[in-house]
Amino acid sequence: MDTIFLHGLKAETIIGIFDWERHTKQTLIIDLDMGTNIKKAALSDRIDDTLDYKSISKRIVNFVEDSSFQLVETLTEQIENRHAQLSEVDLDAHDFSIQTSSDDAANSDSAAVHLQDV
Repeated sequence: MDTIFLHGLKAETIIGIFDWERHTKQTLIIDLDMGTNIKKAALSDRIDDTLDYKSISKRIVNFVEDSSFQLVETLTEQIENRHAQLSEVDLDAHDFSIQTSSDDAANSDSAAVHLQDV
């Protein structure tokens, strides 16, 4: 199995449990690793034979920006659920992992949730 990486997707959203977090959008960074077979695309050199990174990133960023969860854990799980639905419909991605991080959380450089679905 091959892996396609989409790292550093940025989305502005309302996330958090504190009052100030419920009124101020925060920037989240989303890293997505998708297991797929790239052989057909490598041979044909056609976008139709691989994952459309632009479409995937646009869908995920739009979903995150339209959301308003309290926990990064919930958001990350919902991204996984949405991605799984998209995979069944029009993506050929199987195994994937997601990491969602925020620079504004926990008085640290970064707080992150990593979800691995195999």
